[in-house]
Amino acid sequence: MPVFGEGDQALENLRDLAQQSTLSNLLTWFYPTDYQLFQIDAGLAATAAIAEMLLQSHHGCIRLLPALPAQWQTGRFKGLKARGAFVVDVVWKDRVIREASIKSLKGHPCRVQNSSGVTSVRVTCEGMQIPYQRGNADSIDFPTEPGKTYALKF
Repeated sequence: MPVFGEGDQALENLRDLAQQSTLSNLLTWFYPTDYQLFQIDAGLAATAAIAEMLLQSHHGCIRLLPALPAQWQTGRFKGLKARGAFVVDVVWKDRVIREASIKSLKGHPCRVQNSSGVTSVRVTCEGMQIPYQRGNADSIDFPTEPGKTYALKF
């Protein structure tokens, strides 16, 4: 049974999907009886799974890299949307977040949890340092304004 936050298991499941249920044109299929039937659910689920491995936003908290597989040592993503009207970009190296950018679309307060284990962070907006409060589970909370982008350096 899969456990939440298990990046290596998630990557293995994605590989199984690609190898066993994906055609050369990247459409997914299954055999309900004796004929092949196109199935869109698996294709859409694969992209959603990758996004959830990199960013989760549940219960008012944005979790960065919550299920990063060991093989994804270095990488980046841009433009993933988080609940609360935020757009997030992240860069990581050696499985540790180096920087993140969070654009606030509606000016809601922002809570961020870094799943890569780094506890030191600096938050700035337009070159000005933004004060934040430490929360539980290695999270920080800071206020935002609509349309502003907040840079987090770890």
